[in-house]
Formats: sequence, structure tokens, C-alpha cells
Amino acid sequence: MQNKRKRIAEIEESIRRILFDDWDPIGINDMAPPDEYDSYIGGIYRLIASRADAKTIEDHLRNLEITKMEVSSGPHRKRLRINCPD
Repeated sequence: MQNKRKRIAEIEESIRRILFDDWDPIGINDMAPPDEYDSYIGGIYRLIASRADAKTIEDHLRNLEITKMEVSSGPHRKRLRINCPD
């Protein structure tokens, strides 16, 4: 059980780093705390755990950008490419 909790924590930390360092749709990672996007980790974790494909995860991130952050485009807008193992 301890190993499972440790693995979950590692996955969540990986998601945190990707959201903050690579996704960052509002371009704040040079001035905000690293937990800026933590509220989105659970949803992404659930998608990964359910073996969602890359398109589903990309769509989820895009939906967050539009509905939660009201970001449609701009200088900080970048498309995060998702690679899922088969």
C-alpha cells in the first residue's frame, strides 16, 4: 500500500511539473508558485488512470483553458502535445 501511495504521489508531481512548465496557458510560470495549476491535477490523473487517449487529454486541457481560464489564444497560448503509450 505504501508503494502505491508513493507511485500516486510521483504521478501527481509529474502532472504538476508538466502543467506548470510545459502547459502554462496563461504564461505565469516565471512569477507564480508551482502549485498554480494543482486544482487540475485530479481530473488529469483520472483520465490517465482510465487510459484515456492523447486526444481526450488534449481536449480536457483545452476545455480548461476555455472554461476555467477564458484563454482562447494569445502570446502565451501553446498547444501541449500529449504522448500516450499504446
